[in-house]
Amino acid sequence: MTNAPTLRRTAWHEAGHAVVAWDRGLTVVLVSVRPGDDGSFGRERHILPSGCDSETERQRENVVAMGGWAAENASGEAATRKAAAAFEREQRRRDAERRKEDAARERGRAKRDKMVAKAQAALEKARRAHEERAESLEAERTATEKRIQAEDARWESEKGS
Repeated sequence: MTNAPTLRRTAWHEAGHAVVAWDRGLTVVLVSVRPGDDGSFGRERHILPSGCDSETERQRENVVAMGGWAAENASGEAATRKAAAAFEREQRRRDAERRKEDAARERGRAKRDKMVAKAQAALEKARRAHEERAESLEAERTATEKRIQAEDARWESEKGS
């Protein structure tokens, strides 16, 4: 997760290349902080003097290349970049921690939902058993009342005779 550098940082960086190139006797022809089509954030171009051997040319180019980095460090822009990187790392750490906490909450929620469903199923089973027993007791009560009425009728009949 790399953010684009600030315009100020890019300016320092490209200026560093240009100053070092000029100091090394190269002719600077372009310094820009416009983003390029190649994904760069800026550019510096210079012309090599004629008559350089490839080893000397390579050394000059390496020194010019380090000029951008050196200018960023000298300007404090590198510290800004380091602070931004540290901030991004901390954000990633916090995001990861938040995802962990969210996952733990979701697991807890799922566990509670499962326990509630289990309790509701047990309650429904007990309700059905209660209704069955109540129906059976009601049937027994009705039968007992009929027997009592029959007994009362028999007693009245026996008593009156």
